[in-house]
Amino acid sequence: MQLDRLPAVALLALVGTGCSAASRYDPFLIPAEELYQSVEIIVVTPVHVAAEVELHEDALASVDSLVDAALRSAEFSVIPARQYAEIWDRIVLELGGLFDPHTGERDELKFQDAREQLVGELEERFDPGALLYLEIVEVDAPFADGVARWDGTVQAVTPFGLRVLDAVGAALIDTQGFLPEGTVRALSLELIIEDMSGAELYVNFGGMQVLETIGEGIGERTPVPASELCADQQRNRKAVEIALAPLKRERPGKDR
Repeated sequence: MQLDRLPAVALLALVGTGCSAASRYDPFLIPAEELYQSVEIIVVTPVHVAAEVELHEDALASVDSLVDAALRSAEFSVIPARQYAEIWDRIVLELGGLFDPHTGERDELKFQDAREQLVGELEERFDPGALLYLEIVEVDAPFADGVARWDGTVQAVTPFGLRVLDAVGAALIDTQGFLPEGTVRALSLELIIEDMSGAELYVNFGGMQVLETIGEGIGERTPVPASELCADQQRNRKAVEIALAPLKRERPGKDR
């Protein structure tokens, strides 16, 4: 279950289109010191897949556990997504659901009531300083020389042999390679920390993996099999590390 947030569409679109690790994007929306002073306990929400892909539950659980571990290593106390989901599901059940059985549309009054109950119970039981939202989103990843680079990560989009032949051919005739350039669809992990009133404190992305590979021509694209999406634990870990690295690095008094 993913509880709706107050939108930050413009900012997220700018970051999600391929922010590199070398860019000067600052994920802190308030001074880092202020965040550390006001937030000791973070409630993690379940991973939401905003991209139009189906991901295995094991992959989503992997991301959850990696985020929990990374936050703890940054010396935050963590309320795991499982507890958040249990509270939300119980509230929704007690309200008799949030959708009109006749129209299928969400009852906004019920939804706002559920939100208020959820935040109230979280504050009463855990006294958290913030909620952390996780979304797996689809972005356009720029590629050149057979390699895509986006949101702090890189991944090959053409076979190794083809990249070698292209590089050798370019060297022999002293020209640029012939592999196409452009963008491919890719997945990134979007991480947003909000205070309990809904104000955003921190927004960052970590590139996860490409959704398609290419051949010699820019139109030759092959979708990555669904079974391989977010199945690489190392890539998942790197995406989490990229998204949370500034949060850990800026921690006062810590050599990171």
